[in-house]
Amino acid sequence: MKRRIILSIIGLISYSQLTLGQTGLSISTNSPRHADILCKVEIPYISAGDRGIDIVWQLGEITNNSKDHLQLVNSNGDTIAIYEEGRILHYLVRGDTLYNKGIQSRRAHQILSNERPLLCYPFQYGDSLAGSFMGEGHYENTKYTVCGYGYTVADGMGSLTDEEDTLRHVTRLRQLDDYVLDYGKDGIEHILEERHQWYCAGYRYAVLESVVTSVYVDNSLSHADSISYIYLPVMQMELDEDVANEQILVELAEKDLSNGLAGSSQGAGSLTQITTALSSDGQSLTINYQLDACSDITFVACDIMGNMLASVQYQNKAVGSWQECLVLSRKPIGGVLMLNIRCGEQLLSLKVVQE
Repeated sequence: MKRRIILSIIGLISYSQLTLGQTGLSISTNSPRHADILCKVEIPYISAGDRGIDIVWQLGEITNNSKDHLQLVNSNGDTIAIYEEGRILHYLVRGDTLYNKGIQSRRAHQILSNERPLLCYPFQYGDSLAGSFMGEGHYENTKYTVCGYGYTVADGMGSLTDEEDTLRHVTRLRQLDDYVLDYGKDGIEHILEERHQWYCAGYRYAVLESVVTSVYVDNSLSHADSISYIYLPVMQMELDEDVANEQILVELAEKDLSNGLAGSSQGAGSLTQITTALSSDGQSLTINYQLDACSDITFVACDIMGNMLASVQYQNKAVGSWQECLVLSRKPIGGVLMLNIRCGEQLLSLKVVQE
């Protein structure tokens, strides 16, 4: 059975209407945070798709058989260690640049003396970063050297969708690493690794990652492995408060409203004189409204990323003045709620801000 997670019901927005600053990566909004615990889920490989602007990529789906993995971030000044099942990933920060330092597990390690530059903050669509790297490794009783070249480019902007749900305001990074492992008398191994990461504005981690590893055999490239991981925002429960990203989510919701994606009434209907109020604790929404004719009516309350928090539906609601109180499943992000209403043929979307 598929785990259905509603991500957005508002619709798509053209990226020509956004500034790059809203969708680029920065230290304050996207750098790894100490003590973060991220949940990533292994899914079948998702193809990288196209590059460019206004691209729609596949999000992939989670099933009951999908494997969950946890990542723990340990940041100490300019060093970062990410602990995950069976290994530790090491990174280094110099100024505004993030470098790959190496990897270790119980029986192996690889440490780069000349680190691979991964990101230089801020990093926006069209930006790129490249550099060579080298170091030494140890696999059980075998030693080797590693030498290679890699680059990172922000090559796409658009949205991620599984055809039913959508994550918008996404920037995609492409990382390509071409390197050689030299085992001395035991020969060499020539590897090409391509990694794509999709970052959604308002979240500090990549929401989707796809990796393809290939090996050169007799000067021909042969596929070795491919895998994807999904980091859905609703699954990240062990994160500290993130004021900067919450503010981005609020600003994007306001921009959506100003561009006409929400906040307008369509069609003739019987709903009039509507007022709304979000409780001081953010746990309930009160709606007062007037019906001038008997009508079917539906209320759906969502946070600014489209996650449904409450809903109610009535058939043939009688004429009169009514009050509805929706109990929310949780406090909305940033204290901002989107209320979507269908009354007959009338459609209405309202933004409700906690006082």
